[in-house]
Amino acid sequence: MKLMCYLICFVMILLMVGCGGNEDELVTEDKLETSTLPVANFIKSDPPNGGIINLSDALDTPVEIKLFFDRLPSHISVGGIRAQLQGDHAIWEVTTKRLLEVLEPNPIKGADLSVTWVNRDGSDGEITLTFIVGFGGNPPELLFSSVSDGDADVDPERLNAGGIRFDFDREVRGNVTIWTKGGKPLNWIANIDGATVTLTAVAGGELQHGVVYVLHIEVISNIEEKTEGTITFRTKDE
Repeated sequence: MKLMCYLICFVMILLMVGCGGNEDELVTEDKLETSTLPVANFIKSDPPNGGIINLSDALDTPVEIKLFFDRLPSHISVGGIRAQLQGDHAIWEVTTKRLLEVLEPNPIKGADLSVTWVNRDGSDGEITLTFIVGFGGNPPELLFSSVSDGDADVDPERLNAGGIRFDFDREVRGNVTIWTKGGKPLNWIANIDGATVTLTAVAGGELQHGVVYVLHIEVISNIEEKTEGTITFRTKDE
């Protein structure tokens, strides 16, 4: 009887040890499976690294960069902004204004764009891409001005009272100044409101009769397209 009891206890101990061993083995296999999850490797971007991103003049126009990996990570960010995973690639889409902000300080000469991602195993990946901003299209066009180049009978009192107005085909920044033909500045105040620039006379700088004046125009669009030129006119004799 005692022998039988010993045999039963021995068998139970063997069973308990066997179960413990299988548990350790399962944990080890699970850890091995997690540690061997594939890590994503960056392949290319469109536009390519070092290439040009052509922008339109409107700051709210969307800009798109595609990112290709050998396998997609679980999360991708570009310049701190999350990219969308689509099929075999990721798409990063922002407005022209946001892209110019991300590419500071000098998107025209080339600026870095940080791409970060999270792999399926939880590890991180990172690469730096460099892009140059290209500006397509034409510079701002002057659609209207209170005086035209070559005018020879301009009423100075009308301009002194109402100012000189310039309308462009898009928003601009910059400056417009007025000088005598001999090179003396009149120091009129330039005010820019969207696509309109207005010059306002100041005390002591009013236009006189029978004098030739030159307007110097130097404005740029939101994406640095520049328009420069002059308008020469003569006020009528008194």
